[in-house]
Amino acid sequence: LNNQDSSPALVQSWIEDKQGSQAQVPFIITPPVTRVEGNQGQTLRITFTGTQTLPQDRESLYYFNLLDIPPKPSKKDLKDNQNYLQFSVRSRLKLFYRPSNLPYPPAEAYKKVTWQAKGGKLWADNPTPYYLTFTQATVGGKSAPEAVMIAPFSQGEFDVKGVNNGQKVKWSLI
Repeated sequence: LNNQDSSPALVQSWIEDKQGSQAQVPFIITPPVTRVEGNQGQTLRITFTGTQTLPQDRESLYYFNLLDIPPKPSKKDLKDNQNYLQFSVRSRLKLFYRPSNLPYPPAEAYKKVTWQAKGGKLWADNPTPYYLTFTQATVGGKSAPEAVMIAPFSQGEFDVKGVNNGQKVKWSLI
């Protein structure tokens, strides 16, 4: 972490599962709370605890959270009984546990994606052991309004209506 401001910041970090729970997470972060001085940095370490057996045939998804808690303004920065408003900013990043024995590298996963129309809607089939995040899916000039992440060995629906099988799909992945 780098604090690019001149003021110190208090940072809290944690990992949670897809449901937002910290109860069954097999990772710890050290330090979980730290003060980062202005224009300084701090290293956080994520450690697998081994307390939970994770699938070895696919990726597992968790979320790494950072909460930036700003310092209270000093009295010299505030005029007589002046009110102030502070925001704590939370960043939430995907954290993937990827087993070392998966059959091919993630850069090849896109080759296995297939598309189909079901009920007039666009569906993608992800037969790979990787999570795939589609940032774009366009068919017949109609685009899905938001990104879609599809879990390993699953299908995902895109909000594009009036789709028929055989139409060309333009898409992109992160």
